[in-house]
Amino acid sequence: MNKKNTITLIIFVVFVAFSLNGVLIFLVVQNNLENQTEDFLKANLNASVSLIDLNRKEAMKKVRYDINVANFIFYNKYLLEETNDYMIFKAKNQITGQEEEVQVNKWLLNGKQLHYNYNFVDEVKDMIGGTSTIFQKIEKGFVRISTNVPTKNMGRAVGTYIPNDSAVIKTILKGQRYYGRAYVVNDWYLTAYEPIWLNGEIKGMLYVGVKEKEFENLRKKLTDINIGKSSYIVILDSEGKASIHPTHEDKDNKKYDIVKRVQKEKKGILYYRFEGKKKIAAVEYYKYFDWYVFITINRYELVQDFLSALEIFTILFSLFLSTIMVLILTKIIKKHEIFLTTLIETIPTPVFYKNRNRIFQGCNYAFEKFINMGKSDIVGKHIYNLTDPETANALSNVDEAVMNDSNSRNYELELIIPGNKSAIQHVIISSAVYPDKKNVEGFIGVITDITKLKEQQIYLKKVSIHDALTGLYNRHGMRDIQVRIFKEAIRKKEHLSVIMADIDHFKKYNDTYGHREGDKCLKKIAGTLLSNINRPLDIGIRYGGEEFLLILPNTLSSSALKIARRIRTEIIELAIEHKRSSYGIVTISQGIYSGVPSANEKLEDFIVMADRMLYHVKEKGRNAICKTAKK
Repeated sequence: MNKKNTITLIIFVVFVAFSLNGVLIFLVVQNNLENQTEDFLKANLNASVSLIDLNRKEAMKKVRYDINVANFIFYNKYLLEETNDYMIFKAKNQITGQEEEVQVNKWLLNGKQLHYNYNFVDEVKDMIGGTSTIFQKIEKGFVRISTNVPTKNMGRAVGTYIPNDSAVIKTILKGQRYYGRAYVVNDWYLTAYEPIWLNGEIKGMLYVGVKEKEFENLRKKLTDINIGKSSYIVILDSEGKASIHPTHEDKDNKKYDIVKRVQKEKKGILYYRFEGKKKIAAVEYYKYFDWYVFITINRYELVQDFLSALEIFTILFSLFLSTIMVLILTKIIKKHEIFLTTLIETIPTPVFYKNRNRIFQGCNYAFEKFINMGKSDIVGKHIYNLTDPETANALSNVDEAVMNDSNSRNYELELIIPGNKSAIQHVIISSAVYPDKKNVEGFIGVITDITKLKEQQIYLKKVSIHDALTGLYNRHGMRDIQVRIFKEAIRKKEHLSVIMADIDHFKKYNDTYGHREGDKCLKKIAGTLLSNINRPLDIGIRYGGEEFLLILPNTLSSSALKIARRIRTEIIELAIEHKRSSYGIVTISQGIYSGVPSANEKLEDFIVMADRMLYHVKEKGRNAICKTAKK
């Protein structure tokens, strides 16, 4: 072989060697980048699903609280009565749309017909912000008789009913509450239902709920996040309908193979073709909403720059190719960081993170708003530089407790917000160390403001024991104190007197003068009762619609009679006109029972005896007093 041929052979071998090296590098880098792409998609999918789940849990937490609010208002501010009168009511099956006429008993709420009356449901909506409904049981299900759930034309969905084969109805008929996702009229809601009992039977339901699609803000945030040039988030339901997709929303997508594969696989990484392009997708099934969530990207987007460079420099420098690879990976990491930062910023709950020395390293906008400071005033500062020593000590103690426990911890605190010394916030701080307890680099914390919840708890406690109209205790109010008074009378062997009072012919008064005048009358009578019981332990109770109960500890029968006579006289002196009474004015009948209670007796025994005395008065013409004493 001559010299020229030898040099040619050497050049050829070197060329082939570099070419093979370049191809090998390409294959290795391509595989690594596809693995990186898969990890990138999984991480972003997990973050997206976590954000969806966080919003669902917050919404369900609100729904559970809302049903308790509705319950308290319904049973402590309103009185539900079932009459023997009937009415014809149009009922429409919310699933099939079939309509029919049904016969139902008339229901009264605080004396007014409940059907098409929206006072209660709108009061609940004003307080909780969601929808509310009262249902009445019919043969085929439960029909809405008072609601603010909207129809498609934004009317009220009165007359629509939930059929008996619904999971909601099956749970309610067991006497249990139902919590969860439910189809309401024409859309999906997160809901809570509880049975309404009348005369020992389930005859209705109480409902509160919020639309799933109220998460429109979440939807916008998810679609606005820029993961890559060709990437996007897709949410499909079990019918193949896309609620989030850049080009196929609200269309029937079942014909596409990728939709069938997503619904079959439910979770994992899928390689596929769509509209002529090779793609990679990370998929996860979100069971609570029956959603298939996936993030997809063009398969070669992350290696395009690298491929262009390889075509030009295949025989040249492997180091240059490695540099390109590093730059691409850096770009991936940067996109991932931007994505996670954007996710944290969209969370409506205050979030912060500090280093191991407890210096703030970052926070989201909700935290800035909560603490009344900008991020530049927070980052790089210790908590002692941001608030008063007492609050700083409390928060520092949380950090110390978290350091001693590798699990996340929840702490309820009262905080004074910087810049507003008079504002005390009730909060729950959930905090954890990262990455783990042995190698602590810092703290991550989430703050839940429960100030309004605390205020509503105080309000609910008040309305739960007082009658809203008269200001007297309601039937269940101060129950523990009533029992304690009775037991104290047993222990001290003291007399206890109970007066049961009833306004004479009050239904006729309401029918003649109307419920507004009836309410005024009740207030005046209640005021007269209160003015005649002045001792600290005397208790006045609105026992029913026009019935009142007075519990008088350490009171003899003769003293109770004097009080009853004063009450009767003062009510006569009020001279409240009552045309349908034989006396021409409003009068009151009273029954008294007195005695020293024994250990085997209960307060209810005294109330029953006083009620019997009241019954004797009514038999003899009313406007009188009847008493008896224990022998």
